[in-house]
Amino acid sequence: MNINNLPNINNFITEYLYYNPGFSGLFLRVTKDIDSHPNIEKIIKSIGFSGLRERMMACYLTYASNNKYPDHTNLSIVRGIEKNLEKFQNFSVDGHHRDYLLLFYFEMARYKSEKNHIYSGILPEVIDILKLMKVRTPYIDWIYIIIDHFVEYYGFNKLKDKINDGIKFNELWGDLTDRNRDEIIRNLLSYGFSISDTDFFCSLEI
Repeated sequence: MNINNLPNINNFITEYLYYNPGFSGLFLRVTKDIDSHPNIEKIIKSIGFSGLRERMMACYLTYASNNKYPDHTNLSIVRGIEKNLEKFQNFSVDGHHRDYLLLFYFEMARYKSEKNHIYSGILPEVIDILKLMKVRTPYIDWIYIIIDHFVEYYGFNKLKDKINDGIKFNELWGDLTDRNRDEIIRNLLSYGFSISDTDFFCSLEI
């Protein structure tokens, strides 16, 4: 979803909060410094979508670090995410915020000390490969994870040479071993499940 295309983003957020009481309860908990009274409309008007995003990311990261939801917002915990966003500014499409989602996912994984392949963080080799694409994509998170695997399987220099030679994705995918392809699919499924996103797998036109 591109939130820039919504006619009224504040109304959309407010309605979502009203229909998701668990989420809205956490939201009101971490926005008490803005309004001590539970006035969702007033708070959303004050902080907007970006404020909601930062505060809820900070809330969940705090919980991941000490298994306790915070009584106040510590926005310093999301500064690393904001700093890394610069690495994606030439590859992602404004309004989709999937670069935020990927970075948030990596931060959550870091706190949970998961050992899965896709928890390796932001690798400079993957960013260098993205630079060769010369295209922006709304699904930068999925693309990043796939390229991360390709760098591991092919090696950075070999993958770079293949892309410069015009080798397409289907050929890169076809040259992988069955084990490599299975690992990519498993990790993409794991990521999709973690962020409650099935569109990447179920976007069939009828």
